[in-house]
Amino acid sequence: MRLLLLIILSGVTISSALSQTNQAVFDYNVNQSTVIIEGKIIQQTSYWDATKNLIFTDNLLTVYKSIKGSQVSNQITFTTQGGQVGNEKLVVNGLLQPKLGDQGIYYLTLKNGN
Repeated sequence: MRLLLLIILSGVTISSALSQTNQAVFDYNVNQSTVIIEGKIIQQTSYWDATKNLIFTDNLLTVYKSIKGSQVSNQITFTTQGGQVGNEKLVVNGLLQPKLGDQGIYYLTLKNGN
């Protein structure tokens, strides 16, 4: 019985530590984001960069709700690294790879005044 109790208590401690880590990541994402919106990806356009080394994708999002930042329009476009142009596909591990129809909360940071 004692062993079972220690395992359960250890599990609670690990769960609490993970929860604190998740909260820290969440807080960081919120603080780093210029705009936080809830919405749905309704269109995607992938293209090569000028040197034809990287593929980027413009994601058109219908905005359901603005959570942080200045009031945004009903639609907003954000760019992600990766995508597919013809038969060439680029997947960037660890980065958001949204798909057409995805709904969610998007933490966005404006770059270069855009």
